[in-house]
Amino acid sequence: MLSLSLSPTTHAEAKSTAAQPSESVTINAVIGDDYPYKNDSWNSADPWGFYKRNCTSFVAHRMNNNHKFKFTNYMNGGHWGNANNWDNNARALGYTVNKTPKVGAIAQWNSGSYGHVAYVAEVRNNGTEVVIEEYNWATKYGYGKRTLSTSSVENFIHVLPGSSDEITGTVHTDNGLPVNVRSGPGTSYSIVGKKYDGDVVTIECQIRGETVTGKYGTSDLWNRIGTGQYISDTYVYTGSDGQVAPTCPSP
Repeated sequence: MLSLSLSPTTHAEAKSTAAQPSESVTINAVIGDDYPYKNDSWNSADPWGFYKRNCTSFVAHRMNNNHKFKFTNYMNGGHWGNANNWDNNARALGYTVNKTPKVGAIAQWNSGSYGHVAYVAEVRNNGTEVVIEEYNWATKYGYGKRTLSTSSVENFIHVLPGSSDEITGTVHTDNGLPVNVRSGPGTSYSIVGKKYDGDVVTIECQIRGETVTGKYGTSDLWNRIGTGQYISDTYVYTGSDGQVAPTCPSP
């Protein structure tokens, strides 16, 4: 388990007004240290009600600035407070807390005096590893990035709209040309539609089929994006290099 011994408890949170969630914008992969208050005093409050340069403030930054999700300390009448209160507050507010990683989820630990939270930037190796971005862990009041086994994370908190029940990906094509959507997991199946560069698709499940080469290499993994609609995973960015959704039944 992890503990957060770098932050005094009096500086783990600060009060803010409540806010309501807005439409989510999906992002995938590590962004780096874009935190806007990295040079500010750690004992001053950020716009979301947490103390700057703490793990809680960095996660709030990711939600607000990168996902356009209005996340504050006292949102919806709850109180996030120290990191070791986040799982209980999330459950009280009706958010999903589980052991399933997803890009955009919050990794959370309860151990230590204050706990710790981080942002899940990538999911790898069929969900067995996650890449997290964080503040105030290895670097005191500073940025860090780690790759961890999924089992080493105590909880994953899903606050973004659809984050606990929808798996999405972004289509990226060669030279901007559309990608064919097939009636089954292979190029021998009939074309039932097209997807264009930048389209966001909901992945219902995944299945092994014909091996093809696309934007993201060579793979036999296909994504079902609707009833009788399949697209090669080699053209869909999910933040993972493996399977991220349940296995589909045979078409």
